[in-house]
Amino acid sequence: MVPEILVTDENAPLFDLDWLNSCTQEVSLSDGGIDQFLSEVNKTLAHRIRGEFSNKYRQQALFELLGQDYTKIHFPHHEYSPELLRPPQFPPKKREELMAELRTLLDDEVINSLDELGYPPDIADYQKENELKEFLDSIRTIFKSGCDKQVQSMTSENVKKRSNSIEEDVISLVSQMSGDEMYDMPEKLDKLDFQRSDVVGEAICALTLHNQEAKMSLLKNFRQSCLMFPNPLRKFIWEGFIGDNDERDTGKKKSKRRATKDFKAEIKKKLKGGTQRAVQSSDYKKIYSAVIDTYHNNNVLRPYAEDIHMLQTANIINIINVVDKEYTTAQIYWALPFQILYEKGVESKEDEEKSMIEISCMLERFCRHALLSFRTVSKVTDKVIKLIKEDEECYKSVTEALDTSIHAAGMLYCIVPEILVADHPNKSEKVWSDLRKKKKKDWKPRDHELFGKLDLWIRKWICEGFVGILPHPLIFFIWDVLFMYEWEQQVFVTISMMIFCLIKPWILQAKNNRDMVNVLLTEPSNLYIQDVRKALLLLQNEGCLDGKEISLDLQNQITELNTNVVKEKKPEEPVEEPPPPEEEQPVVEEEPAAEEPAEGEEAPVDEEPVKEEAEEAQPAPPEPEPEPEKVEEEATGDQ
Repeated sequence: MVPEILVTDENAPLFDLDWLNSCTQEVSLSDGGIDQFLSEVNKTLAHRIRGEFSNKYRQQALFELLGQDYTKIHFPHHEYSPELLRPPQFPPKKREELMAELRTLLDDEVINSLDELGYPPDIADYQKENELKEFLDSIRTIFKSGCDKQVQSMTSENVKKRSNSIEEDVISLVSQMSGDEMYDMPEKLDKLDFQRSDVVGEAICALTLHNQEAKMSLLKNFRQSCLMFPNPLRKFIWEGFIGDNDERDTGKKKSKRRATKDFKAEIKKKLKGGTQRAVQSSDYKKIYSAVIDTYHNNNVLRPYAEDIHMLQTANIINIINVVDKEYTTAQIYWALPFQILYEKGVESKEDEEKSMIEISCMLERFCRHALLSFRTVSKVTDKVIKLIKEDEECYKSVTEALDTSIHAAGMLYCIVPEILVADHPNKSEKVWSDLRKKKKKDWKPRDHELFGKLDLWIRKWICEGFVGILPHPLIFFIWDVLFMYEWEQQVFVTISMMIFCLIKPWILQAKNNRDMVNVLLTEPSNLYIQDVRKALLLLQNEGCLDGKEISLDLQNQITELNTNVVKEKKPEEPVEEPPPPEEEQPVVEEEPAAEEPAEGEEAPVDEEPVKEEAEEAQPAPPEPEPEPEKVEEEATGDQ
């Protein structure tokens, strides 16, 4: 038998992206004029890592990371044998762990070498006008050019896909018109459209994949600037957060692929027959009913209320229920961002099931590590209410409106059962279930009063992770912030107050319970992303995202940032006209003169001057001409 021949690339590519590797190759071939700088750093680095050569496996791992060319130049008397790290000589799992350890070591030693030579730890901050500065500018130019080419390539590919999709839509429409299709197929979520930022996001993911320090520095910069993640980076950060928390709990680090594989094995173990068996359970009917009620009673979820999407949601939640035996209506909200982000468009049945298990796995781990418990939601809500009370006028307006004309029978399905009563999830769930069984006419005043409290609606915001009030893509932005701050309680308080302050102009206009609830549930969806970012930057600068309380003055500043509020100015009254007071003065002077002869005969004397005045007023025909001019001036003033 001919032995299997393994072909290995002695100078393996640095990144998983072809276009980024092309940029790297172009940089290495460019005439940057920094040979002296590279020579100094390489020599210093080679001297610092010699202490790792006592172990042959560590030595070869370093050689493989540094590359064959570097090894030949700086270690000419050592053998370059990367096959020592391949099976069967070295287990793949141990090799992965060793390579990860030495990547970190090399990163630290490069920084130490730069420091030893007097250079800044981050070369990007280098500002001296010399050959090194020219080289850094050259790198930026090469990367920008490669990035632009990749954007053009991806854009043209996306346009081609869209044109094919349009052709399919036209064919489908023609077939429907011809009677070939007797019913409309329910729509499915579309794959997210390509964006220019996706290319940069892919590059950042590739650069920080094996560099934890670079990843932390990246997150710090995004936190300070309050920027949204590109979709590739969003997946990288979200999955990284979930994976890091898994490692803390179990002590083992698992890749997303490995975690999904283990999750699928657990499903098959508990459900003989795979995911199809989950659809046949009695809980599934309850879950699917809850999905339908939730989607049709929420303005943000209603656009997604298509049969295929709701079926997928019910399947995902039921799979989690089978694994954990813990089901809550709130999971319907939590699942939506993952469904949007990981949607791949039209797929085969096998791929659809694979995608569903992947999302279920992500959601199950997310529920364990990120979201607040229902009791904690009540505590966080109390902190939010305390801050709202600082604006006494606003708080009074809200509470009075919520307590006016409460007719809450139609609001039951807007509320997650576990939050109807504060601090008591089990009792709350029972009360919610009892109300569900009642007819609307049988509701008592105390039943309606439950929906007339502000804290209930704030609890709804928080327990749903704001998914029920913020649409895509704004909910991605808020979740990016939550992931950057690791879903801490203080961040929920700050974001809740930010949303409340931004919609305060509409809150002050609501006069009854229905109007106020409508404002609290629908107005956040009308906020502009730029206004939200400005508010977050303001809160970031004041330290509120890191724990500092939001002052009343800061609340008012945030309210002013909402540009989706048209402030109507009352029309100014016309300026007082100068002519009237001038005409009144002579009349006042003539009247006392007429009163002097009134000592003898009052009646005749009073009548005569009036007649004289009337006679004097008659020979003045030209006076009516200026009168219309005054009318015209007043009209224009009103306009």
